[in-house]
Amino acid sequence: MIFRCFYALCVFSATVSSCLAAVPLSQFFPYGSDAGDVFVPRSDDGSSAQVAISTPFYFFNNTHTNLWVNVNGAISFNAQISTYTPVCGPVTAAYRMIAPYWCDIDIRYGGSISYRQSTDPAVLQKASAEVSNAFSEFSGIQLKWAFVATYTDVPFFGSDSCAKTDNISAMNITNNFQVILATDQLHSFVIYYYNSIQWTTGRATGGDCNGLGGTPAKAGFDAGDGQSFYVIHGSCSSDIINIASKSNVGSPGKFVFGVNSANIVSPDNSPGLYFCLFSRNVSTLIALSSK
Repeated sequence: MIFRCFYALCVFSATVSSCLAAVPLSQFFPYGSDAGDVFVPRSDDGSSAQVAISTPFYFFNNTHTNLWVNVNGAISFNAQISTYTPVCGPVTAAYRMIAPYWCDIDIRYGGSISYRQSTDPAVLQKASAEVSNAFSEFSGIQLKWAFVATYTDVPFFGSDSCAKTDNISAMNITNNFQVILATDQLHSFVIYYYNSIQWTTGRATGGDCNGLGGTPAKAGFDAGDGQSFYVIHGSCSSDIINIASKSNVGSPGKFVFGVNSANIVSPDNSPGLYFCLFSRNVSTLIALSSK
């Protein structure tokens, strides 16, 4: 097995656990009904309908014209993803994904997930500014298309049962994050915004009634070729709950990546990232499970 990892530590003036929400909701890209979003149907482990995107999106050297927004914290390109336990290793083609926070989300009783594609000049200007600030070589870039998906106050699977049996407000333990795909029709970028991350794990993946423990969430990217993937430092560990205090662009809770080529590109001097590229024969990468 060939195994290469590049790792850098973040340094903070206070303990990570004391960090508060990083990107205020007011600074998110516009979302919700007022922005014209489509809402993912309420479900556990469900997905949106297949979305035909108006502009090709290049990801890991592949061209995509369709995608799904999955309840469990990922945008996928080849199939819907109902798997609720994240895999911090290479995955098969069905799991080619952009994963801001792959975990066991359940929106049957609370929270919402909404999305839209946009050529709105204000949205494109905001996305272009984020890319320009992140990558000096793309200073002045004019993006032509964006896709915005927002996970609002999403609870973990089993939180409703916890609220009933343990007399605690588990349904109020929620996460807020947003993922933006954008392109100038040549280069593709992904932006992650994290606001409030209060839980890492659903009950079916070993979490407790605080949404902690078990197999925690993963944030990153998967090529779906059984070899290449990229994870943000802390993924699949308890430290992922602190992702809203980390960044690769010097602004807590904000991450920007170039994603069109064979390798995911992060800005220079990016703190808190852990990148692994595996090259190996993989027989069984994911065992689908049911609740």
